[in-house]
Amino acid sequence: MDVDIFTEKEGGKQFYVLISGTVDIMSGGEVKSALSKGATFGELALLNDTPRTATIRTTSKCECWALDRKEFRLILKRLNKANHAEIAKFIDDVEMFSLLSEHQRE
Repeated sequence: MDVDIFTEKEGGKQFYVLISGTVDIMSGGEVKSALSKGATFGELALLNDTPRTATIRTTSKCECWALDRKEFRLILKRLNKANHAEIAKFIDDVEMFSLLSEHQRE
């Protein structure tokens, strides 16, 4: 039996990781693509605080992990902070950038 994980135009509440099974991505009632194990979906509505742009429908027995909006944004914030620190370290290690002020390097 096919089950909709979420439907087009509803509000985004969770981000999903497909652990097993397959799903179809549907828009306007038409299948646009398919996803399988390891795929992720649902991030656009969380990132942009907009309604879902597609329906995700199972095509086989599925197992998904889900993150709510708060956890999803917390993880993104941590990733951005880590990326910023990595870039800052690179800039600090390049001699040519040592001429710049701290504000300019930032």
